[in-house]
Amino acid sequence: MEDDFKNISNKVNSVLPDDWIGGFELGWSWTEDFERRIYSLYLQGMNSNLLKLLYDAGYDTGKRLGEGILSYFELEPRSLKERAYYFDVFLSKIQIVTIKYSKEEGYRVLTFIGGTQFSRNFKELTGESICHHTAGLIAGCTKALFNRDVIVVESRCLAKGDTDCEFRVWVTE
Repeated sequence: MEDDFKNISNKVNSVLPDDWIGGFELGWSWTEDFERRIYSLYLQGMNSNLLKLLYDAGYDTGKRLGEGILSYFELEPRSLKERAYYFDVFLSKIQIVTIKYSKEEGYRVLTFIGGTQFSRNFKELTGESICHHTAGLIAGCTKALFNRDVIVVESRCLAKGDTDCEFRVWVTE
């Protein structure tokens, strides 16, 4: 029987101490610095493979995060819906983002309300999407939690002047 969703929130809340956020933000800051430097090199025309590097690094991070959630909360026998809820509650608790999920014809949409952590801290308008690492993270987590390969494309970005960052997700066959 699936856990009550309130019970899931309580389980996730119990694994993170109240004072964990300071350490997390410090640890996360190196990722933002790294992303900013790579994006800067890309803008200078250094190498378009740099954006793929960000995506691939995000994929590896997402896969590790998904595997960690799957293992720690013993989600292997659980439904896909329950796994998704654990992921959503976990990301909300660690204050990376609040995600709104929706479906369009042929794909799913994940809207990161107020933008991704990276786009919020980038603090400049770029005219293009910059959250390649996050797109990779979504793909990696999806692979780990649901054993599905997906294509993830950022369709809206705070750094482009949009109000949120939006990712479209297609399952590959």
